[in-house]
Amino acid sequence: MRISLCCSLLFIALLFSGVVVAEDLGASPQSNADNHTVTLSYENISYIATYYEENKTLRVVATNTGSPPKITSLNIDMGIANIESSFPEVSIGETVVREYNVSRYISARRTMHTISIGTFGDHREIQFELSVNSSSTNGVPLPEIQNVEVTHTTIDGEETTAVRITVRNEARIQYTPRIRVTTLETNSNSQTARVPLNESRRTILVPLNEEPEMIVAGEVRLYTGWVHNESRIADQVEFEGTVDGGTEVWDREFEPIQIDYANRDVDEYQYENATVAAKNEEIWRERLKPVAAVAGVMLVGILLVVSLLSRRR
Repeated sequence: MRISLCCSLLFIALLFSGVVVAEDLGASPQSNADNHTVTLSYENISYIATYYEENKTLRVVATNTGSPPKITSLNIDMGIANIESSFPEVSIGETVVREYNVSRYISARRTMHTISIGTFGDHREIQFELSVNSSSTNGVPLPEIQNVEVTHTTIDGEETTAVRITVRNEARIQYTPRIRVTTLETNSNSQTARVPLNESRRTILVPLNEEPEMIVAGEVRLYTGWVHNESRIADQVEFEGTVDGGTEVWDREFEPIQIDYANRDVDEYQYENATVAAKNEEIWRERLKPVAAVAGVMLVGILLVVSLLSRRR
């Protein structure tokens, strides 16, 4: 009876001991159903790397079971981007846990992705599948239009209306999207909107055909590929503003538009805004009133001169 009781107590003790050890090693409470795990080692240090698809997190557990090596190294890369190159040293009997959110390193250009993990003499890869586009980002940052501001600029010594467009890219992936502006008076050419890798934003100035006194209304499209096709990366906003006032900007669902490529016989897309067009017509009428008044005075003067000349004859 005593032997049975001792065995039971020993089993319970071992059970609880196993739970504590698992917690000490930094075991994740998440399900392992969709995880990918690889193991690397260098001398007495072992690295267990697990990728969790649910939150796009890579978890690395490093354990030292003997004498520490003089040099340690662990590199984690995705494509050309480096995620980790200075993993901390691990003392004898120590376990170090590090977690990395890799969402900024996932590219929208492909559906299969690879995390490369390497140490001295040992290298492993974790591969997973994920489709990303602007309609379904899956928590992955993509280039987008952050802001649009109606402003003015000087071209060849002449003041010109323009829009200042800020593009944001929080990802560590280099994309080359393009920007196109359409307003009541302007169909701009496409401009490259690539954000430098060492930055997260880029501002682009696009000249417009609108007069500085006019209200400017239009659309800005950011896209990869062609503006008349759907693309993985596509963003669109609509805006309304003036040079000397503020600019209101709101999101729109991306709409491919037809433009004239290589002088093809197509009906090029034209932005329409009846409300702003009516306001601009009123601005033009007010602007022309002084001119009309001067013209009227000049006409009266001309008629008087003609009348006098006729009488003398």
